[in-house]
Amino acid sequence: MALDKGPAISVLKDLRSQIAHLQTQEALGHDFLRWHEQVVASLASIFGSDSPEIEEFKRIQFELPPDLVDRSGERLRKAVRQLGTAPHADTLEISLAKYHRQRLYEAEEFLSAQIITFEL
Repeated sequence: MALDKGPAISVLKDLRSQIAHLQTQEALGHDFLRWHEQVVASLASIFGSDSPEIEEFKRIQFELPPDLVDRSGERLRKAVRQLGTAPHADTLEISLAKYHRQRLYEAEEFLSAQIITFEL
C-alpha cells in the first residue's frame, strides 16, 4: 500500500463523489473515460498495480458487447410481437444508458466497500 490510510480514504471518497455527475453524462463519454482511468491509477497507488482490488474493479463491465445487445434486442422485439402487447415492437430498444448507470452504481458500491475497509 503506497498511500497512507487518510489520503487513500480521501482519494476514494473523491472518486466516489464524481459518480453522481457521471450518472447525468453520456455513457462512456469523455468524463467517464477520464474518471475510469483515475480510478485504476488510484487503486494502483493505493493497493499496488497487481492488486485484487484493481482486478475486481476491472470486472465491472460498463458496456455491453454490441452483438449481445443486437441479439437480445431482436429476441425482445420478437417476443413482444408474438404476445401482441405493444403496437411498436419494432422500435423497442435496450437502454444502454440505463445499463451503464447500473454499472456506475456497482462502482459506487465497490468504492464504498474499499472506504469502509480503510475506516475499520
